[in-house]
Amino acid sequence: MTMGATESTDLYTTINDTVKQDALYANVEVKNTNGGTGATPAFDPLIPKTCPVSISDLGTHVASYHSDTNAAFNQQYQGLYTGDDLRSTVGFSDQNKPFNRFKNIAPYDENMIILQTNASLEKCQREYINATYIDGYSSANKFI
Repeated sequence: MTMGATESTDLYTTINDTVKQDALYANVEVKNTNGGTGATPAFDPLIPKTCPVSISDLGTHVASYHSDTNAAFNQQYQGLYTGDDLRSTVGFSDQNKPFNRFKNIAPYDENMIILQTNASLEKCQREYINATYIDGYSSANKFI
């Protein structure tokens, strides 16, 4: 595909146009759970946020959380740690943005997978993929 000087199509638009036929692969935005502000509640990993409930009290506990339009569930959900304090600058760079499935979700820089490139494959020459290593039970970087 050759683009003329008058065309304003960029790589981001080109890639998204080629996958529009399948909504599963569309580059869409996922709204965050904090009202769209991006702000997260304060989190201290040293203070466990647990609320143990005995089996005999579980029904009453869940019913009380459902009262007042689920306000207690919402408050507890908002208190979950989302990890927003980690950087994702590589994934959100202009050259890598087109390869993210979602517009506002990218891997954290510290555990991002860097692909090995092959000089003979010019069209596929990139090191970025929107993926993250995940530790296994007994070893680091066990899963992708």
